[in-house]
Amino acid sequence: TISSGSTNNATFTVKSNDGTNLVIESKRFTDQGTTAAKYFTFTTGASLAFNDNTPLADTIVAPSSTFQDAAGNALAAGTKLVITGTDSNNATYTIASVSSDKSTVTLVTSDTVTTEAAGAGTVTLEKAAGTISSTSYFKGDQVAMTHRVDSKRDFEYDLNAVDPGFEKAIRAMKITLQGVFQTEGGLDQNTDRIEKILFLLNSALDRAPPGGTPPFGLELSSNIEQIEQDLGFDRVLIDATNTLHADLISFLDGSVSKLENIDLTEVITLLLNQQLALDASFQAFARIRQLSLINFLGRNS
Repeated sequence: TISSGSTNNATFTVKSNDGTNLVIESKRFTDQGTTAAKYFTFTTGASLAFNDNTPLADTIVAPSSTFQDAAGNALAAGTKLVITGTDSNNATYTIASVSSDKSTVTLVTSDTVTTEAAGAGTVTLEKAAGTISSTSYFKGDQVAMTHRVDSKRDFEYDLNAVDPGFEKAIRAMKITLQGVFQTEGGLDQNTDRIEKILFLLNSALDRAPPGGTPPFGLELSSNIEQIEQDLGFDRVLIDATNTLHADLISFLDGSVSKLENIDLTEVITLLLNQQLALDASFQAFARIRQLSLINFLGRNS
């Protein structure tokens, strides 16, 4: 806390200290609730104790029914308690569990305290424990359909909004909108989310995998660029097949047109000529049948 200066009189959070310079944690806006009434406060002059239970988890002990909210429910696991006014344990601690009589807080194993007999201290909790709910954006089905373009070729159409390419993009947008702007839950107060958002968007849009370590573990490989290529291939297949069908229809139409639009005079003339040729062939065949060896010898005797 800086005071009595001509400017910059305020309370700052130290991000790092190299012995000469202090780097201050930036905050663009005041967190909502930091100036409001505390969600939980307990102040005592002689009944707050700390137990170093190494190798077990450390504990904080107070009178029964201390570590509870206004409704009488035990403070939730994961809640962070800010303790001040003690001899050796002024710090922020995370609750792992609260005893049934709400007198003892067991801390997470990463938090440690120095054993201290019951004494003075203040325990505060800025806000109630938050809740997280998850609602799926996808309400459809995943039924795949086969589209037959002709008797020999078909393709499967199974694209829907659950495809990882869409899911990663939607997840990135939801992270962007998470929290309320100008509050401690908003993107402006949690700029570390930006790298995660960019990773998801790049993974959703491009075939080339984005660099860096995936912030949420290994992601599925589908992406919008590959989806576009797959849809383009299917479209080319449909267009090529439609062209073949159109060419076949044109050929058949031409054949039908030749049959329907004939010259009757020409057809009758051709038919009469073929009939004359057929009659001549019948007459020749009849004459040939009359030939015999006796007739041949009789003519030459």
